[in-house]
Amino acid sequence: MLEHLSKARFIKEIADFTHGSEWIYRGINPAVIVFHDSVHLYEKGIRDVYDPLKKLFPQVNFYQVLIDRDPQIAQIYDIQTSPTTMFIPLTGKPLFIPGFLTPEEAKEKTEFLILRNIFTTIFDYQLETEKRNNKYNIYNKKDNPLSSIF
Repeated sequence: MLEHLSKARFIKEIADFTHGSEWIYRGINPAVIVFHDSVHLYEKGIRDVYDPLKKLFPQVNFYQVLIDRDPQIAQIYDIQTSPTTMFIPLTGKPLFIPGFLTPEEAKEKTEFLILRNIFTTIFDYQLETEKRNNKYNIYNKKDNPLSSIF
């Protein structure tokens, strides 16, 4: 079963929406949050979709927010459809998908979330390497006496 996020836990582990509107994710792993009513009709369907994904993708945190119990979270993110799924990458803004996702759609979006984090990490590393090379490029010229250090 998906872990339940209360308002306090959401603020502590996901994002503090009480101080400003800028999105800053506090987690250390990508996350998927399903916002839905506490109607039992959705419970089994959501469990059938996301419980296998929890086992398939242990590097992703899976949560649920019951919007009738914690309506402020849904209001802040303008969630008007139940269920709505929020895919949170480590960097960048989250993706909201309203409506019920099939197991295939949820798996595809979760794989995309993981790949996005991998490519972002690679790109950030390459960008940092390029910046570092440009910074020390002046020392790498042949006529510079410090070039032998590198």
